[in-house]
Amino acid sequence: MSSGIAVEDSCFERYQELKERQYRYVIFKVRDDLKGIVVEKVGSRTAPWDEFVDAFPEKDCRYAVYDLEYEMAPGEGLRSRICFVLWSPMVAPIRKRLIYAYSKEAIAKSLQGVAANIEAADLSDLDQATVVGRFTRGK
Repeated sequence: MSSGIAVEDSCFERYQELKERQYRYVIFKVRDDLKGIVVEKVGSRTAPWDEFVDAFPEKDCRYAVYDLEYEMAPGEGLRSRICFVLWSPMVAPIRKRLIYAYSKEAIAKSLQGVAANIEAADLSDLDQATVVGRFTRGK
């Protein structure tokens, strides 16, 4: 189900720049007037995972993409995968949680090249080792 909220061009532009390795992450939000999804923040290429997680508001929802670099096994080199995150904390107002859930499809489909989708309701869902494990299991 879609909410009809449009994804603004700046979201695509910043995402493409992330794919070109200009940014480590991009955080998006639904505008207060509910007419569009916009870029809220970008993280420098050197931004660590903890900075990304700390950028999420405690009581509000957000979408984000993060260019995650990890090592498969010693000697196998560095890998990079883009993760899409729906941050929807349990303490956020139910109306906001519904708006973000219904609008997720619009933004997620428009961001080509995402390797993993993460729905996070609390900080434990964003544990870096758990997220990296999605890519390294069975290797």
